[in-house]
Amino acid sequence: MTMPCVTFPRAPIKVAIIVPVFNVENYLEQCLDSILSQTFKDFLIIAIDDGSTDSSAKILDKYCSKDPRLHIIQQKNQGVSSARNAGLDFIEKRSDIEFVYFLDADDYIATNFLETAITDITTYNADYFVCGYERFDQNGILSRYYDESPSKSIITQQKIGLQFFKEPEKRLGFRDKTVGRFLNNKVFRLSKIKNVRFNNDFHCMEDVDFFLRCLPKIHNGILNPSVLFFYRLRKSSLSQTALFNDDKLQLFSKIYIEGDYPDFVKNGVEKCLLDSFWGVTQYVYLGKSHRFTKKSLQNLYDQLSKTDIFDRASPRNRRRFFLYKLGDTTLKTYFYLKSKSSKDHSKKTSSFFP
Repeated sequence: MTMPCVTFPRAPIKVAIIVPVFNVENYLEQCLDSILSQTFKDFLIIAIDDGSTDSSAKILDKYCSKDPRLHIIQQKNQGVSSARNAGLDFIEKRSDIEFVYFLDADDYIATNFLETAITDITTYNADYFVCGYERFDQNGILSRYYDESPSKSIITQQKIGLQFFKEPEKRLGFRDKTVGRFLNNKVFRLSKIKNVRFNNDFHCMEDVDFFLRCLPKIHNGILNPSVLFFYRLRKSSLSQTALFNDDKLQLFSKIYIEGDYPDFVKNGVEKCLLDSFWGVTQYVYLGKSHRFTKKSLQNLYDQLSKTDIFDRASPRNRRRFFLYKLGDTTLKTYFYLKSKSSKDHSKKTSSFFP
């Protein structure tokens, strides 16, 4: 059920910001404040209350009464994919939306995010924008070292795909601050991705699946290394690691085996597939996998063995699959020791938001 707050202003609204909301009462105001303080003013916020049971709905109502650019959609809890799809359904019925941006309700953006994105996209007639981002927890921004930052540049469809699959860290502590396999540091021209929807079958990898189905429709983009998006680290995110790995393996194996994508996409998928196979193997042997068993892993391994994926694997992945072929006893011992070492290390790591 949609709930318009007030009459919309007559001035054209150019950007739609889709914000799924579910039990984020501690963070929602910071997110909304960051949007409403934007130097670029022609936007519409579509906040989808996905059945929140905390005070998130009251917070939305409070902000809705103050600003006509906020529109609330209420629905029973169906997950983030359904919430984003409801937002897309709503904006595609309008004629005044040129660009769409997806922001999670526990994150926030710099005050010049929209101005920078829309200026870059319109100046260069681009379909897509990607910027730098930082992670933060309750102690503030997590300081990390960077390799030399990429320059602001126009990127082709192929470079968009390569940049998306690029490894965030070349070595421990060093990373490209524009690389993140999510949507929150990206803006799309709506006409280019019209009718693409999120897959409700994915619980954690819906943004990657969505991006890959949008990619063939995007012809060019702008890469801007400015840090304009801020991603919150939370303990609740860590609890989804096993589910995340299951979804990764399900998605990347399906793309690799069945998908019809250009080589620059399949090359990125290859590495992600091998990494996620190993990640799921670990969770299967630790009894944490939600969807995969030893038998289903073996079936997938047999399928992959019929391709040449292992011939192009990195030395690290070759070592991993050498261990896999050694069988149960070796894998049980290896993952037990690895898990014990990780638990000891986690006691020394920084705290996160609850």
